[in-house]
Amino acid sequence: EFQASLEVVSLLLERFPGAATEKDFNNNTPLNSACRCGPTPQMILLLIQCNPDAIRERNKEGMTPLHSACSYQASVEVVSLLLEIWPAAVMEKDKYGMTPLHNSCEFEAPFEVISLLMNKYPAACRGNDGYGRTPLHSACWNNAPERVLKMLLEEYPRAVSKNDLLMGSLQDY
Repeated sequence: EFQASLEVVSLLLERFPGAATEKDFNNNTPLNSACRCGPTPQMILLLIQCNPDAIRERNKEGMTPLHSACSYQASVEVVSLLLEIWPAAVMEKDKYGMTPLHNSCEFEAPFEVISLLMNKYPAACRGNDGYGRTPLHSACWNNAPERVLKMLLEEYPRAVSKNDLLMGSLQDY
């Protein structure tokens, strides 16, 4: 992945306005790709202004830009902006049944991002992905910080007794 400056992307979009709607071989729009590269809020706004529909576009994995941002440790400012533009994105699932909260817990998103997602959609703590895992399973699997585990447990204490589809308990993680 690469990171282009806001000035370069602005120039490219000025010269080639249709570029904002192009998709790569994984069906990623420039917005979805940018969400994987530590974008600034200004970059996100520029890409959305050039292609407002991109906020709801999914790649081959069924990931929205919010899923991508949560999977690639985007800043809380970027995640907050994406949620401001499409609040219901917090409830969307990818093709593996993962919500953005699952992605955040699995891919070590900043604590502030996980906290924001939980505040916007607390029920996501109770949700299972396609493998029967809760966000707590994902957090345990990836050795999440203690404060993340505590926050998830406070919201959904029964997650401790949940097994995944392979009958794996949290102790197995």
